[in-house]
Amino acid sequence: MSSELLADLPATHGYALVGPHIAVAGRGVAERFRPSDPTRRFTQAAQWVNAHLGEEDLAFMSFTFDPLDPGSEIVRCAQVAEVYTNGHIDEPVVRPSTTLDGDDASQFKYMVRQAVQRLTNGELEKVVLSRTIDLPAKGVTVPMFASALHDAFPMCLTYVHDQFVGASPEVLLRRRGGETTSLVLAGSAPVQDAERLRKSKKDLNEHVIARDSVANALGGFTAQIDIDDEPFILRLPNVAHLASHVRATIDPAVHTMTILDALHPTAAVCGTPREAALGVIRALEPESRHQFAGPTGVIRGNGDADIALALRCVRFGPGNTARAHVGCGIMPDSDPDAEANETRLKVAAVANVIADLRTD
Repeated sequence: MSSELLADLPATHGYALVGPHIAVAGRGVAERFRPSDPTRRFTQAAQWVNAHLGEEDLAFMSFTFDPLDPGSEIVRCAQVAEVYTNGHIDEPVVRPSTTLDGDDASQFKYMVRQAVQRLTNGELEKVVLSRTIDLPAKGVTVPMFASALHDAFPMCLTYVHDQFVGASPEVLLRRRGGETTSLVLAGSAPVQDAERLRKSKKDLNEHVIARDSVANALGGFTAQIDIDDEPFILRLPNVAHLASHVRATIDPAVHTMTILDALHPTAAVCGTPREAALGVIRALEPESRHQFAGPTGVIRGNGDADIALALRCVRFGPGNTARAHVGCGIMPDSDPDAEANETRLKVAAVANVIADLRTD
């Protein structure tokens, strides 16, 4: 049923969020919010939600990673369909990675070397760097890709925001009344080599930094925080991650957008300290991330929300191509070749599905 929701989306102006605990899709644009001041985007978004959404009304959001970038928006659709999901998912089926013909990661490796130098100098503790990879996608449409992506990754949150589509394993914020949950991922390995994550100092350190950034942000609203004692291994069809839940009880009077403003960007997609890492990203990455690694999902007028970090994604454009954006956390002991291989491992999530659907 969830796949059918995605397959039935229009080719343009379709919106959706489908995962183990939610399945909702929308068609057409009834109202659209875009912040006039990107630096106050979450504050302005809260005002818009309060003014335009009734208690049970739902809208789709997609915010850019960088607050200085335009493109953040909330859309209330003309038509919305929602189906019940029970949270059950089957064990993932391991899939081999797609070969990326002609992939040149030399620029990314240079960026990693530059970042490692800054990390070694003590300018920051961690930074997340990303790169783009263009994938041939002749004959592939948003609805067919989204549906197939959900079938391949039913444990993830598959999101559609017009031409921006992905399946994220990372829950930035799930809120029901006063109860909030984040699922923090940091530290990655091929799924067949997942157990090494438990012993990897680099991956464990990277994970603790990401987990603590979320806990500290939520701690600004409450003392009632519960964190997993130790990270667990989340196995996906193509990659495994160290994962931790961070749960908090926050007064429902605190607006969800206010919490989001404190959370984003987390160390899982930016680094720490936040402003120093953001400065390195702006200096080293050759192009804007746009919505990649930004908050993407749905919010209701009563504050309930399901918001993913927009990872494992592509943007469909002209020329029968889909541009994938993928990144990884850089630490002082990061190896440029290993980090480049990690980006290839992660992009396989979308590259495999597109390769299966292509008509050329």
